[in-house]
Amino acid sequence: MARSANTSHGEICAPGLAPPPPTQDWGSKVGAGWGMMGNDKVGDCTCAAAGHLVMDWTANTGKEVVPSSQQIVAAYSAITGYNPVIRATASAKRLVFERSP
Repeated sequence: MARSANTSHGEICAPGLAPPPPTQDWGSKVGAGWGMMGNDKVGDCTCAAAGHLVMDWTANTGKEVVPSSQQIVAAYSAITGYNPVIRATASAKRLVFERSP
């Protein structure tokens, strides 16, 4: 296939497949508001993202489930060693030092 400025990725990688729908708004059914889930205070962005995915998936498949900020921070603490009492993550320091030469 000759490439041009108008050749799409799908035409190159998956010729013959039906095109994807023009848009899909999976987030519009989330009714509770996304919330920060601790990310504004703790920096638990990956765990907050997982909580937002739970909200999105459940809102689109039935009854929306909204994890609390406390649940998300608890998951973050279990994964990273973050201590909400002293507001520090010992494992983050360890990871930095392990990567240093």
